[in-house]
Amino acid sequence: MVEELRRGGLNESIEVDEDRFQLLLGGGTVINLHNGFLEWERASALRRGQVLRRFAAVFLQPGEPPAAVEQARPNLMLRVRDREWYAVNELRFAATRHAHEGQGPVFTYEPLNEWLAVEVVYDWPTSVSSLKPETLASWDMSLEEAIRTARANLRERTEGTFRPVAAGVFASPWQDTYDAARLLLTELISRLDLRGDPVALLPHRNNLFLAGSDDEAGLGRIAQLAEPLLDDPHRVTGRAFVWRDGRWQLYLPAERHPHHEAFRRLVTLTVAEDYNEQRAVLEDRYAAAGDDVFVAAVMLRTDNATDEVRSVCTWTEGVRTVLPRADEIAFVIAGQSEDENKITLVPWDLAVAVLGAAMEPQGLLPERWLVDRFPSAAELGSLESASSTSG
Repeated sequence: MVEELRRGGLNESIEVDEDRFQLLLGGGTVINLHNGFLEWERASALRRGQVLRRFAAVFLQPGEPPAAVEQARPNLMLRVRDREWYAVNELRFAATRHAHEGQGPVFTYEPLNEWLAVEVVYDWPTSVSSLKPETLASWDMSLEEAIRTARANLRERTEGTFRPVAAGVFASPWQDTYDAARLLLTELISRLDLRGDPVALLPHRNNLFLAGSDDEAGLGRIAQLAEPLLDDPHRVTGRAFVWRDGRWQLYLPAERHPHHEAFRRLVTLTVAEDYNEQRAVLEDRYAAAGDDVFVAAVMLRTDNATDEVRSVCTWTEGVRTVLPRADEIAFVIAGQSEDENKITLVPWDLAVAVLGAAMEPQGLLPERWLVDRFPSAAELGSLESASSTSG
């Protein structure tokens, strides 16, 4: 990566931070290598050079958009991501600025709903960059005006319409990194031949899938199309949304619906990935502060009885922990060996009902809870009994 940046003409100093897997440029820019490496690793040997060049091109663009707002307007575009992505990256960049006195990117966005955000970005010939709020201020442009301008640009660049995949099922064909953002083009979506209200899945920046809320086969198809894309570095979210009452609302089919588990699984995979990205950032933050806290991961297991995918986190005796929200908590009393550990698996809601007072929310997104005491024998017995009854 360093060699590719040098070939592209970057002359400033480059420091390699192996612990954080970052490049620190002399001007204060921080390049996180995780996503680029994943894409490089998955590419064929013939395509790896192309991946490097494309990734490097993001940081070889001119440092700032044009100073004149009229020159900038045609290149303003919109990006839609889950809000957890912004929260985790703001944590990451705050830590980087503190440690290295760099500026790091700052995002200009607003919530679309509780789970999604709309960001104003600048579209370069070979890459997309976030805009700092002070850039809008220098143009004397409000966020409302920037979003309105960027939406108009997105609509202008949207030639044609969604591609039919099957009867009542549609997919975005543009593949220009803005496909997920076309969730905002509801006037285009409203013209599609859907049975019921539009249901959207946007698992990847290049993929938006649509079916009708009354179309069981169509809903199953879009869930099937979305799942493998959540394993890509450019994923967006596995949460589904339905257009009702003039806004995008969270959608999950009723438990009796034949595709309820498929949609719930997409949410479970998304939540696990969001938490585990956050985990790496928090581990660095606690280590830098000298705070001995275990940042619990979200693990996935398949229930033998129901074949459902369940998320699990661990609460271990004697270990100060920040817990993620999971379907279940595994309470662990360590034995002499791993095989001798005593593990009590308890549904989250039951655990909170008994131990909620011992769980301190941390004000994070996604939220975590600090726990620094283990349940007493009586509490653990109560949890075990209640869990067995509910099972």
